Amino acid sequence: MKTINVIILLAAMLASSKTLAQCADNSCTFAYDIEQPVVQESKYTQTDLDCLYKAVYNETGGNESQGASMVVATILNRKHSPLFPKNVCAVVYQKAQFTNVTKVNPKKITSKTKDVVHKAVEMYEKGLLNTSVLFFHADYVRPSWSYKKKRVTKIGNHIFYR
Repeated sequence: MKTINVIILLAAMLASSKTLAQCADNSCTFAYDIEQPVVQESKYTQTDLDCLYKAVYNETGGNESQGASMVVATILNRKHSPLFPKNVCAVVYQKAQFTNVTKVNPKKITSKTKDVVHKAVEMYEKGLLNTSVLFFHADYVRPSWSYKKKRVTKIGNHIFYR
């Protein structure tokens, strides 16, 4: 129990910029609710996440071996590109871009898909996903535009381009 108290005290001191010497005589008080988890504020709304869930579910089934994280990267890269709409859902619902997202039943989206999307968004925000990919297609089709783009990688049955 004392170890937990010391950890909480150290965390509170770090959050308040107090030093151990300043708090050695128990003169420091901290308001710290250990029941409330610390949640990092997201740049993305629940609506944005719902659109990402639908696109990733339809394109990959939430399967990393099919490039789920790269699908997220593609959507977020498009959001930041002057060539595409400026919000996640507008990118996802742009005509003829992502497979049947209008027909996805939200009840079919698995927790696995949601977890993959959350991890991919976090990786993207940390700069750990490709920031140049703007296009992809399944390897069993050859869209005419693909010959004009620079191929970046192939994951599962998806080929990604910039």
